[in-house]
Amino acid sequence: MSNGFCNGQADSTLSQLLKSALDAAGFSFAEIEFKRRSEIFFTRLNKLLCAAADTIYVGSRSEGILGGLYYSGEESDIDAILPFFEEYDVYDGQSYLDEGIEKPDINEDPWEYITGYHTLLCSRKTFFAFYDEEFPGYMMIYCLPNTRFSSSKVHARATHVYIENKQFQHLVRKTDAQDLNITTETTNQFQTNGPAVTEECFSSCYFFSSKQESLVSDNVPCLYFDYWPPCAYDWTTRFKPNGWPEDRIIKQIVSHKCMLAPVGHHDSSDKDVQFRLSITGENILFQHLNNVQVHCYILLKIILKDKLRPILNSDNKDILSSYCMKNVIFWCVERESVDWTVSNLVCCLQICIRKLILYLQEYYLPHYIIKSYDAFGRKKQRNDILTKINHLSPDDIAVENNQVLFYNILVYCNSKAGYNQRAAKYLVRSLVIFPSQQNAAFGYLKDIVHQSLTLIRTWNANAM
Repeated sequence: MSNGFCNGQADSTLSQLLKSALDAAGFSFAEIEFKRRSEIFFTRLNKLLCAAADTIYVGSRSEGILGGLYYSGEESDIDAILPFFEEYDVYDGQSYLDEGIEKPDINEDPWEYITGYHTLLCSRKTFFAFYDEEFPGYMMIYCLPNTRFSSSKVHARATHVYIENKQFQHLVRKTDAQDLNITTETTNQFQTNGPAVTEECFSSCYFFSSKQESLVSDNVPCLYFDYWPPCAYDWTTRFKPNGWPEDRIIKQIVSHKCMLAPVGHHDSSDKDVQFRLSITGENILFQHLNNVQVHCYILLKIILKDKLRPILNSDNKDILSSYCMKNVIFWCVERESVDWTVSNLVCCLQICIRKLILYLQEYYLPHYIIKSYDAFGRKKQRNDILTKINHLSPDDIAVENNQVLFYNILVYCNSKAGYNQRAAKYLVRSLVIFPSQQNAAFGYLKDIVHQSLTLIRTWNANAM
């Protein structure tokens, strides 16, 4: 896509202003790198000190762009992958299917023999995984009848010949830790969020009469799958107009193991026994984005949570995610002809937004590596989403034509940087332009009033 629609010097000035706002919010290139390296250090230290050394941390924290700016200042959760059952071997069952053997749900007898044979031969417990042709990127896992998970008395199979993914939700680790006079404990009630099980950690100490939420962690229990899936072959060989990623990066990603996450496709009748393929080397792609491309991803997340999420109902909010925005960025970096430089930041953002709208109009966002897999996930709600979102044009959410969004970004950035007078000016200007409770500036204003009232009450209490 040509960048001829950008406005030259005007966009360059606005790009520099937008970059300075992001820098003030803690997203300068140096700070992102510092946070990323800090997470690497603490992850390695944790592996040295803790028994759960196999935990893999992903998401905004590991990328150095943890929250604060997103959606009125909410913090990013901890995203962790918990590999389970490394004593199990998960084999690709496709080679046996190629020999004419039917899948276990059609004829289980030969698979009982094959699985038992592999278990005896390798002295390791054995699973076999099968690709779902109707839903690319998903697999079903077979194990012998009466197989029990090593850390649970629950059977892996219940009413189906394949492992039921809900069994993995019971395997998330619970931890009790004590730090001085503060005890952190995990609640026994978990919330399911796709393949993740969300843990809410609460801190109780001498100063509080009730427990305070201190940490939210999204934990995804997974199985290792040491194969490169056929549905991802196209990515390794397809023509990439911009030469990104380089061949050495592709080889590095292919060499990493895949994971199988316990979640099925919303539209599948087999969703209770499906596991979603996860490319573990995918985080390497993010590490090879340049600074402007990372800033575009950050801005897309802001637009997602401040502009798009509020107009979607609760059933549709999960379809558009930060992961969708990341796939949009990957496609733009590979395909779009644009100068990814600081002075061109606004133009780059416009191109990414146009790409997102194109995918929404087509009801399909191809996963960057597994192209046949739709990153939007659900089919049934897409008409509802498009109905809600089709009044948004590229100009509606372009930075220079959407001053409310731009001012809201500046409000938060400047207040975080300590420029309170400047933040107040942008706050008032944003409210004048768009005097509605949907304007995120009201959230900032409410926080300011709440903090002021708290200080007044504290002062009065001390004065008495």
